[in-house]
Amino acid sequence: MQTPSKATWLTRSAVIVSDVDGVHRMYSQLTQRFQWNVTDTTKSLEQAIELVQTGGANLIIIDDSVTSPSGFHARALLNNTAALCTPILALLLPQRSNESLLLNKCGFEVATKPVTPAAFLPPFGELLQRWEKPSFATLRRLGYLLNRVTHDQLLGALFKLMEQEPIHSLCVQILALELRRIGNFKDAEQALLSSIKKDPKQDGRFLSLVDLYLHAAMPKLAHQLLTTLKNTNGISRLIAPDYVQSALMIGQLNTALECLGQLAKGANPDPTSIDFYARLLFSAGRDDEAEQLLAQSGRSFKKFQQKWLNADSSGLPAAG
Repeated sequence: MQTPSKATWLTRSAVIVSDVDGVHRMYSQLTQRFQWNVTDTTKSLEQAIELVQTGGANLIIIDDSVTSPSGFHARALLNNTAALCTPILALLLPQRSNESLLLNKCGFEVATKPVTPAAFLPPFGELLQRWEKPSFATLRRLGYLLNRVTHDQLLGALFKLMEQEPIHSLCVQILALELRRIGNFKDAEQALLSSIKKDPKQDGRFLSLVDLYLHAAMPKLAHQLLTTLKNTNGISRLIAPDYVQSALMIGQLNTALECLGQLAKGANPDPTSIDFYARLLFSAGRDDEAEQLLAQSGRSFKKFQQKWLNADSSGLPAAG
């Protein structure tokens, strides 16, 4: 099984982000159907990005598990320039399939587990075909050159590539990210708002704008955008961390609790959402509910309470 434009890839190597034992061989066998290989499998998203940045991999596959949700990883990848220049396949557990809508809108190809040839190969093939088209191939080549170009050269290239409709959204997100990093919030906001005004479809540009507003200490505007995304696409781990953070920043504890409760009480709840939900319940004086929640996951409320009081607990993995 082959796809066209083989020569456009620097290498045909993928990196897997997964905390599940034994998946390397399975994904290797599947990707070999398209003459691709898996160069590494890692639990660390940072290690996967580094591999992409150094040319060791040209495609990222983010696995989904109870303990390591792909939605959280996807959110972090939207805040990385190299990742935005890279094709990404996101796996989803069946109980989290509702998260596929927003993932697709943000440019991720999605495959639902369990991983079988019938479930994996079609979306993997579609991902390759999309990123082998001329405009996407140009964006990939820009990704290869990130360590070799100056900041001004990168911005100049992005302004030109933004004129190509298929990759316009990705280029605007990269542009806004680079402008924000040098403190140019005004031009970053203008680029995103101008793009959204011309094409108001909900995609990664909305989350780029959320990042911008959170970094600029404007949580109310960020929360309004996130509420729009939530109402249209449902609650997702792609937006939950920022939704909860912005709600807390504007004093809406109950709103944050409601959002986290959907994740912590739903099918296949992840430990991070459970922990943070318990923290908020505890801070709201709802100790009985927090204790019951932790007991259901085999946790000691007293130990958790002590860690929380000692500030030995991290928050949700919000982007950037």
